Amino acid sequence: MEVSVGTDRFEFDLNGKISRFAAAGKINSTLKRLPDDVKEAQISEIADSFKVQLPESPPAEFGPLTFDQLEELSKNRVEIGSHTVSHPILTNVDEKRLKDELESSHSVVEPFASNGMVHFCYPNGNVSDRERDAAKAAGFASAVTTEIRLCNNEEDIYLLPRIDAEPEMHRFVQATSGFDSMKPRGSGRT
Repeated sequence: MEVSVGTDRFEFDLNGKISRFAAAGKINSTLKRLPDDVKEAQISEIADSFKVQLPESPPAEFGPLTFDQLEELSKNRVEIGSHTVSHPILTNVDEKRLKDELESSHSVVEPFASNGMVHFCYPNGNVSDRERDAAKAAGFASAVTTEIRLCNNEEDIYLLPRIDAEPEMHRFVQATSGFDSMKPRGSGRT
């Protein structure tokens, strides 16, 4: 099967689950680099070429949390933050869409935020000065990137790095202790 995404052309031999996931990964990575309106048009074209009907909204298993679920999490001391309304790559949207995504997501999350402070996470980690300034203007208390490292006191609170949420306790302790930053680059995980 041949697929064009932007100026890239791919040829895939779709012969099972693994090859389909690999194809989806390549297409998704390429789509993320396109302006949002072009990306949406390309998704429709790809769906048409594969004869796939796109759903109006995500299936329940991929849908957002409900307001009841957010309320329950908030009551149990889980911090609720914002990640936009529809998860566009913000560096690929126009000024109006950027402002709408940030302000709308802030207002939806604010009732569930501890102390009324809403924190933000840039979709895909893509951020420039424009998105940073827009997050601040939308009233977010802070924002995180996808840069993996510990913070220091001089960090811009709208460009904060973070650490991996490790599933194994010894890895979590190692990541949060700062030990990872002392290891020579390329030494791998231990």
